[in-house]
Amino acid sequence: MKTILYTIVATLALLAGGTTALANNPIAVFNSSNFSGWSYNRTGSDYQLTTSNIANGKIRFFVSSSGVVYALTSPEIDLSGMKSVRVKFNWKTPLYESSHFVLSHVNPVLTLIDNNGNTISSHEVSLASPTQEIEIDTDWNIEGIGKCRLTLSAPHTETNYDYAITQHIDVYCYESAGTAFAKEPSTRIAAVNGEIVVSGVPDGSSIGIYSLVGTLVAHAEGSNAAFHLPKGIYIVRIGSKATKITVK
Repeated sequence: MKTILYTIVATLALLAGGTTALANNPIAVFNSSNFSGWSYNRTGSDYQLTTSNIANGKIRFFVSSSGVVYALTSPEIDLSGMKSVRVKFNWKTPLYESSHFVLSHVNPVLTLIDNNGNTISSHEVSLASPTQEIEIDTDWNIEGIGKCRLTLSAPHTETNYDYAITQHIDVYCYESAGTAFAKEPSTRIAAVNGEIVVSGVPDGSSIGIYSLVGTLVAHAEGSNAAFHLPKGIYIVRIGSKATKITVK
């Protein structure tokens, strides 16, 4: 079975002064020679953030058999005064020739978290092919967020059937949104004090909260909702978008 190591280049860009030019210098960089401040939540010497492990594709995104979502987390970044986000990916998926492979299972998910690990906002990228160039504006509303971290994961993978690898990430910031990237307020999903809080949902959309095995545990209609739930991991589905979130 042919395995393809893939490279992901994620660039968050916040446009300044109404222009479309990217900032010259990233505020955070991840690659095989520069990974200070980044963290990866898989243990073992083969999975530590080292030049060799990153270059050889050992930093993989998938969900373990026990439900652990392996993810890469950035150093603290300051988004104070920032307004819109642009993301660029060079994305290739492994094991795409496997009979078990399902393209949507390796959709990358970008999540902003606060310093306590709570989700501020999340964006899932729907893949069109196993190998593609992606350049999108996320639906994040980042005004007023301030200091946070970026997490990259592939939370829909099936253990032993698919996974993802990241080898390069650049994070850029700008002070204001350009006209081309101005957006309506985005949907925000957060876990706060034992509740999943959802806001900014388009009118007429339904909000479904599901367990990891797909059981509907809560439902609401409308633009804002709060769900008090036991501790655990849930899937929040709004229309065609799904976000995994943890209630602590």
